[in-house]
Amino acid sequence: MLLVCIIPSCNTGQEKSPLQYVKDFYGLFPDQPFFESHNFTHADYDKADGHFNEQGHKKYADFLFSIIDSAERSNIKK
Repeated sequence: MLLVCIIPSCNTGQEKSPLQYVKDFYGLFPDQPFFESHNFTHADYDKADGHFNEQGHKKYADFLFSIIDSAERSNIKK
């Protein structure tokens, strides 16, 4: 299983977010599942540099672990 992880960016003012670029080229990996997290807010980012703060890192880690756990359960059933 290929898992491509794109960290959701805080509104950077770019025309497209990194996540949108992945969606645009998703056809390159048609057999791979695509996961997207929607639970991030501005409170999850450091205002000075736009990177995750401690809360944001925890949310993203929880998101990744949930995908990994789901994949492991899926493989056990096969």
